[in-house]
Parts: sequence; C-alpha cells; structure tokens
Amino acid sequence: KTLNKEWVEGQDNFSLCHGHAGNADFVLSSGITLNRPDLILAAQNVGDTGIREIQDKGLPWPCGNGGAGETPNLMLGTAGIGYFYLRLYDPVAVPSVLLISPDQSVS
Repeated sequence: KTLNKEWVEGQDNFSLCHGHAGNADFVLSSGITLNRPDLILAAQNVGDTGIREIQDKGLPWPCGNGGAGETPNLMLGTAGIGYFYLRLYDPVAVPSVLLISPDQSVS
C-alpha cells in the first residue's frame, strides 16, 4: 500500500540510488525472500507506472541528479533504470546491485 501511494506524477526521480526504481527493487527483493507475491506485485506496479507515465508519453526519465536531465550512469541514471526493468523481467537471473549477499555458487 505504501509503495503504491509513493508514486506522485512529476515528483522525485526513478533512479536506483534514491528514486522509485531503487525503492521498488528493495521491495521486489523482499517479496522474493519472504515469498510475498503482494510485494512483488507492488514492485511491478511501480514499473508499470513508469512505462505508462514516462516511456509511453515520450518524457525523459527523471534521474537522481537534481533535475539536470537524463544521465546514463547506473546509480543515478538510465542505466540503473534499465537494470531495474531487467530485474522485474527476471529477478532470479538478474541480481540486485543494491543488496550485498553471499555468492550462492561457492561451496
């Protein structure tokens, strides 16, 4: 409920660092870890809102650089926003860059 209420058109940014994508990525990871489909759906809703309110309208993606326009970097810009959408598509194959976790392949 809180994550869905967070989205306010025209405010904030969509960056991984401190924007909608980063908040939703954390919720997505939590949903997977806790086996909570409602949390996964909340993260997907943020992604859907970004597509509907930004991409489909042809607007520049709001980055975490204080309104200075799009930037291509990972934490504050479009690379990170794209990475968030890759996580939504396949969160198991695409690990979160925001969470530190042990390498599961080491035995």
